[in-house]
Amino acid sequence: MYGTIVTEAPEGFVPYHQWPEYKLETDVPTFLGPRKVGVDPVGMYRRFWPIVVEEYISDKEPVLVDSDPKKISANRVLMWQRLFRTDTPAGWKRLAIKPRELEGFALLESAYYVAQWSESARRYRKKWREHFLNKECVVEKISAEDFKAAYVASDIKPYIRRLYTDMVTRKLAAGAPMQFFAARDIRTKTIISAMAVINSPTCHGSFYLCGFISKKYEHVPAMVGLMDAWHAESLASGIRFLHFGRFWQKGDPEDWKGFSTFKAKFGLHYISYPPALWRFVRGKLF
Repeated sequence: MYGTIVTEAPEGFVPYHQWPEYKLETDVPTFLGPRKVGVDPVGMYRRFWPIVVEEYISDKEPVLVDSDPKKISANRVLMWQRLFRTDTPAGWKRLAIKPRELEGFALLESAYYVAQWSESARRYRKKWREHFLNKECVVEKISAEDFKAAYVASDIKPYIRRLYTDMVTRKLAAGAPMQFFAARDIRTKTIISAMAVINSPTCHGSFYLCGFISKKYEHVPAMVGLMDAWHAESLASGIRFLHFGRFWQKGDPEDWKGFSTFKAKFGLHYISYPPALWRFVRGKLF
């Protein structure tokens, strides 16, 4: 279903979880009391009384003293998700055999990025440009509030709408640099499709967070048009890596499969995460 799985990080590659702009601690609701911990790598702390859980996603081994155990002062469960490393350093335990997840990214190397796309994606891009772009629809950047309003009104499942609307709100409040691309029907002024991305000028990356297309307009290749706009804008901004997030694997919910198939059309490389490593650090209970 997918393309090549890479086994080592390309030069300059930084996982989006480690970007200072990503605001890792905003991935989960505030009632869990999340906060960023660690220095290099950074992780996310959450409290589940009487323990705290720290999660790190990096090939660099977490440094226990950097997460300030004096302030946490509780029993700590650490989860370290490696990307390419397969060794198990002293003190860590592997509890699972199945890879945790599959992620995909595109490497922007030239203005001819379309050459890396699948034949069907190139065909739909041509159709979009010849028959829809600036004839029936326009692509524009919209405000966060306009994006959230259109997303809430979309055909996305209600729990997914709530999940990502809340996440967008948290990331914006934390100062994450986000962009919102939209395809708008010229005649009705309706936003028919939109997507939200987080940019990292520091690490030369951009991450696709969420998006939608209205079922009424599924005959319009608007999402391909938005992906094209994202690629072009990113290239012009000096971004080298486009991160497409998680992809469907056997055992995942079936309704993930369709969009994973769509994302796979854009010339991606894949990371098959090795099993996570775990560590327990005894602390002082409150």
